[in-house]
Amino acid sequence: MVNQGLGIGDGGLGAIHRRDAETLRIESYHEGHEEHEVTGKVENTEEWKRSRVIWKREKARFRSTFPFPLFPSRNSASPRLGGENLRRRAGVSLLEVLIAMFVITIGLLSVASLIPTGHFAVVKSTEADRAAACGRAAVSEVVTRNMLDWNAWRWPDGSPGVNVVQYGDAFAIDPLFIARNVVDISATNRRYAILPYDIDYDPSTGFSPTWQLYHLGRITYPDMSPTGVMAAATPPLPSTTPPSIIEQVFTFGDDIIFDVERNQPDQRARASVLWNTGTVGPYPDPTAGATDFPLRQQNAAHYTWMLTVSPAATEIGGTSFRKYTVSAVVSHRRNTAYTPPTPPLDAENMPPERLAVATLAGGGFGGGDVILSVPDNYLNMGTNIALYDAYLKVKPGNWIMLLRLKADLRLPARADLNNLQARRVASWYRVVSVDDEVVQESGNWIRRVTLDGPDWEPSDPLIPAPFNQSHAILMDDVIGVYSKTIEVGE
Repeated sequence: MVNQGLGIGDGGLGAIHRRDAETLRIESYHEGHEEHEVTGKVENTEEWKRSRVIWKREKARFRSTFPFPLFPSRNSASPRLGGENLRRRAGVSLLEVLIAMFVITIGLLSVASLIPTGHFAVVKSTEADRAAACGRAAVSEVVTRNMLDWNAWRWPDGSPGVNVVQYGDAFAIDPLFIARNVVDISATNRRYAILPYDIDYDPSTGFSPTWQLYHLGRITYPDMSPTGVMAAATPPLPSTTPPSIIEQVFTFGDDIIFDVERNQPDQRARASVLWNTGTVGPYPDPTAGATDFPLRQQNAAHYTWMLTVSPAATEIGGTSFRKYTVSAVVSHRRNTAYTPPTPPLDAENMPPERLAVATLAGGGFGGGDVILSVPDNYLNMGTNIALYDAYLKVKPGNWIMLLRLKADLRLPARADLNNLQARRVASWYRVVSVDDEVVQESGNWIRRVTLDGPDWEPSDPLIPAPFNQSHAILMDDVIGVYSKTIEVGE
């Protein structure tokens, strides 16, 4: 017989020695280390024995080049790896269970952390949706009710408010604040006549001791009922609109209130209504009298609105203005309580309307970076950083108003503006970001914010210092402003 030899290639070890004597079974590895069985017949001769010795030697040399055994023992239950048997197991170890629990816990905590974030996003989304609806409804109310007819405007003391626009000043129409604070018609109501309010403001002079020139006039509407007359005036003048009507007009109907108190187990919740008797209760009410009837359903009244009016940017000046930018200012849970800035101030009970100097670091393009500041010891706050932090507090997503004086040489010199030929202009801006803390720089306490809105001219070169500074009116809980340019009669 011809000896075909022992073939060793690059891809593995092959046994191809064949004879007709007995069957020899050998194991080898080919490409990919796959196990194959090769059956050959060889003769029991000296030549075969020499081939056998060569084959064993080559097998050992080839096996030593791999990090794991190529030819496991047939007597072992599993392949030998690193000199130790790998035995099959029926379960998992305690360590593996603990590791799996740790991984699952981390995943569950990650999911749980998203719950408050999602809730906050839902709340903000709901507020934005309600604010949009309220703003659109408010602008419609302005047109429908002819709210820009200055013959109907009144100061909080009941006197005509037509002079609020005689110089083309920006002003505020805020009947809700006035109705909730004015108890009767008297001269003391003059303190409510400006935004932000001041305890010592006197509309007869136009000066505010605390805010000086930087404020807006605040007006309301008269009570046209036969009994709504200010008898002390000569001739008699209508008093301001009563709160019952103002609440209905300047409050957005959001969530209907239901009476959930049940006297019986099977009693259903009923809508809460305002009765003609002035009481609030469920409807239907079995205890109501024969002449009692409901007037309207009650709602949560979390969303209220006011108006700010400023001559449109297209106006070129003069003593007559026809186009006004009317802004419906929507607040969520607005604090309308009169809290004058009387020292000493309390960080937990700051006035909801405040004034600060606004320095536009970015030039005023689109709002941009703005520095809000008040001087040291402002309103006797001393060096208490908590008071300054509370006074300059604004929230991202809320709105602030920028206010300044604009020169208008067509106007006469105004005594209420330090004999300047000027008028007040104002615009609203959304707060994008806010610094976490206030800092003290150059004798002022400052907080940096970023605003988004129309371009704003930081100062007018025709207005002398210090009256050429821009100021910011900070109002708590303003969540939306919707503006529209409206043309009114002369």
